[in-house]
Amino acid sequence: MNAFVVSNQLSKADLLFRHFRTMGVSPNLEAFNILIKLACKKRNLDSARELVDNMWAKGLIPDVYSYGTLINDLAKSGDLKEALKCLMKCLRET
Repeated sequence: MNAFVVSNQLSKADLLFRHFRTMGVSPNLEAFNILIKLACKKRNLDSARELVDNMWAKGLIPDVYSYGTLINDLAKSGDLKEALKCLMKCLRET
């Protein structure tokens, strides 16, 4: 999945993830991080934030990479207030 994201073949990465889900495979921390990167590359930052929330709901603890990817793209998009809010959440929860 990561190879597709890195090579900017976002639809293939999304398709592969959906295929795993239909097979009953639950995403682990690394898969969630790849999905966050995928959402950010698509500029779907709301989806990336939801993925971080879903990690907590599934008992996975987002790591520095999870938050770092989201914070970086929030800042790049000009939403510094939301980036700072996300950073503070990261510092509280990890």
